[in-house]
Parts: sequence; C-alpha cells; structure tokens
Amino acid sequence: MKNYFKLGFVPVNSRLNFCLKHLAMSLILCSVFFVPSAVVAQENMFLRFEKNRPADNLNDPEIVSLGAFSLSTEKVGNFDIINFKSDVEGEIWGFDFGLGYSFSSRGSPLIMYLGFGLMLGYNTDQSDYIAGYYPSAGLVYSIKQGVGVTASAKRYYNVYDDSIDAIMVGVVLKY
Repeated sequence: MKNYFKLGFVPVNSRLNFCLKHLAMSLILCSVFFVPSAVVAQENMFLRFEKNRPADNLNDPEIVSLGAFSLSTEKVGNFDIINFKSDVEGEIWGFDFGLGYSFSSRGSPLIMYLGFGLMLGYNTDQSDYIAGYYPSAGLVYSIKQGVGVTASAKRYYNVYDDSIDAIMVGVVLKY
C-alpha cells in the first residue's frame, strides 16, 4: 500500500513536477530575449530558428532550436529553446546557452564564429534531467538588411548515450 498525500485525484509528487516544469519553461521563455544582450555587448541582436535534418539512421535525433543570437565585434552569444526528438532515445526539451568568438572582414556580409555551449534539458519519455555541452562552429550570411541565413556544426556530449553530430541550418531575423 502506497503512503503518499493526494491533492484531488493527482498525487502531490506529480502535481509538483507539473508546476516545476511549467515554471522552468516560463523562465526560459522570458529570458530568451534578455540574457544574450547582457552577456555580449548589444551590436546585432537576432531571432534565430535552426533545424537539422537527421540521417536515415533511427539513432540520429531531429533537433530544432529557437532563440536569441547576438553578434558583437569579435564576440557571439546565444540562448535558445531546443528540442531533440529521437524514436529510440525519447524527446528532450531544454535550453542552451553559448558563447564564442566571431571573425569577419570589414564590410563583408559573412561572419564566421567558433564557440562552446551548455545544454540543460528534460527527457519527457524517460523522466530524466539532462546536462550536456557542445563545441560549435558556424556561419551567418546577411542576405539583406535584417535578414540572413545561418549554418552551424555542433557536437553534443552527454545528451543521449552517444555524442550527437548535428549540422544545423536556419534563418536569422534582426530585431
């Protein structure tokens, strides 16, 4: 016989987890637009949407990220909400925070960057918290004023059992 308190028909532990998940997601959404500007001197702030196309291998997850991306002279920063979907390993919702150095020549619409980041998330299928890290390299190409495309390569560690290589392609919008 299980001995735990109930609120209504939902166990206290389940309701507490539900509240904590929603509180964490609300804090993440609120801070997406404020954290990068505090970390990197605000010169160019972008809204970034990136997605990878996984290989036909079932072990490769589909990754989608949405967040803020900040470019400054020789600095880059990002704060994203990220989603990993894998048929084998489950679905992870979380956020990642990255910093790095950018390289460009004056007047060039192409900016290259190298960085490092941390990813914190929750695997909803396995009810497990995840803390991973990744090195990244990427390009941002400005098509016209306020609109650009981005491509990046990342290797995520400690997300699933093996490391994950991801080539992300996306759009950046200046705000």
